[in-house]
Amino acid sequence: MARRDPSAPFCSDTSRSLGEPLTATASRVDEWLLVEWSGAWGRHALTESDLPAPLADRLDTFDRAPRSKAILVRKGFRDDGGPTLVVRARSTVGDERIDLRHADGADDTLTA
Repeated sequence: MARRDPSAPFCSDTSRSLGEPLTATASRVDEWLLVEWSGAWGRHALTESDLPAPLADRLDTFDRAPRSKAILVRKGFRDDGGPTLVVRARSTVGDERIDLRHADGADDTLTA
């Protein structure tokens, strides 16, 4: 996969400088937090779910941070009570990494 030239401007910055509308442009996300959750969730997964309140609040706070996105993911429809997979990916120029771990429960997920 080709790496982005860090000296090149972002397309949105170029468009903004030209006075072009930015409606429907993709948001820039540098940090992702994916939490595997087998429970139910609604259209706004972080606030319309059966997540424990402390976990939902923490994920919502993370999601509201600039250039951050928290999402719930599911592998099929399993509900085996097993550990939850937590993936945290950071992508900033010169600092790209992915942290992958299993959480034994909602409290452990909070420390991800």
